Amino acid sequence: MSEVWLRRTFFSVILLFMSAPLIVVTGVSLNAQKRLLFPPDGLSLRWYGELLQQQEWLTPLYHSVLIAALAA
Repeated sequence: MSEVWLRRTFFSVILLFMSAPLIVVTGVSLNAQKRLLFPPDGLSLRWYGELLQQQEWLTPLYHSVLIAALAA
C-alpha cells in the first residue's frame, strides 16, 4: 500500500511541477491590465483580440494551427 501511495504522490508532484508554468502563463494572458500580474485583477480576452488584429502574426498562427491539425 505504501509503494502505491509513494508512486501516486511522486507522479502528482511531477504533474503539478510540469503544469504550473502553463497555469501561470494562461492566467497572465487573461489579465485585463497592461502589467504582468498573477493572479490577474480582472479577466479579459484583450490580448488575444490584439493578436488577431496584427497581420504579421496571422500567417504564422495559421501555419501553426495547420501543422497541429495535420499532426493530430
